[in-house]
Amino acid sequence: MSCARWPRFGLQSGQTAVLLILAAGLLLLSGCSSQRYRQAADRQVAAILAEKSREVPEFGANFSIKMLPVETWEGLPQMESVANFLGEAGTIELGAYQISLRKALELGTKHNRNYQTRKETVYLSALNLTAARYDFAPIFSASGRYNEKAVREGVDKTTESGLPLTVGFNQLLRGGARLAADFTTDFLQFFTQRRSPSRVTASVMQPLLRGRGYLVTMENLTQAERNVMYSLRDFVRFRQEFTVQVAAAYYRVLLNREFARNAFLGLESFRRNAEEGRAMFVEGRRSRSQLGQLEQAELSAESQWIDTVRNYKQSLDDFKVRQLGLSAAAPFVFDPQEVE
Repeated sequence: MSCARWPRFGLQSGQTAVLLILAAGLLLLSGCSSQRYRQAADRQVAAILAEKSREVPEFGANFSIKMLPVETWEGLPQMESVANFLGEAGTIELGAYQISLRKALELGTKHNRNYQTRKETVYLSALNLTAARYDFAPIFSASGRYNEKAVREGVDKTTESGLPLTVGFNQLLRGGARLAADFTTDFLQFFTQRRSPSRVTASVMQPLLRGRGYLVTMENLTQAERNVMYSLRDFVRFRQEFTVQVAAAYYRVLLNREFARNAFLGLESFRRNAEEGRAMFVEGRRSRSQLGQLEQAELSAESQWIDTVRNYKQSLDDFKVRQLGLSAAAPFVFDPQEVE
């Protein structure tokens, strides 16, 4: 069975193929994926931030909220020995990567949740500005619908089909007026012998009371422009404070490590004193009470040393989690040379 014609539309087979191709093309052009929308939003936001950052030079040019890859530690020096003053806890440093203060700041700007939230706030303020500007741009639209109706010609009943297509645009002017225009025609008339009239309409609406005037119409756009500037300045101030906080926390961890070293040196001194006291007690040159005082001082020094080691480990874990936004199991420690 072959079909040389489409009786309902009166189209040749070649015309049918062209119509299907054009319809598919319209569907493809009318649909945009979320990926394309996101890329378009990123481009517009980048342009706005580049424009506004001229007035806030401290903001810088490299700004992005894209997801960052998992951190790699390749190329960083590793701890090759265990510090004896850390005792059994020193095993956490063996083979761990050493990071400098500069590297710690880099990790913080990549992974700290609060830092990322502030960056997203800047992005959203610029995105809101694109929406405010969009209100004053020409907004194009297109719509269509398929319809058919029965027509009786003599004794025969035939069917006529149509595909009215409407394209138009509307634009809000800065004085408050809204300009709109539409063009409507039957799309199928380009493939059939039937001709139908086209129609063009235009309108201008100008508020006379509420919403009237330049200042009222531009208020949202003006406020959106200001909000971007406010967010840039707030981010610059936050970044300065964040840098100071990370640096202070970094050196607190190293300071706690030095406290553990000093406490261990003090413990060794008390151990020597207690050992000498026990030897002198055996020789009768120390009393039991004097030996007890030495041993008590030794135990107190050991307790203090254990506390300093615990504080060092806890401050290191807190730094990884709170300042850098990483796991406490992240395989790195701080470069001891930074103390010098």
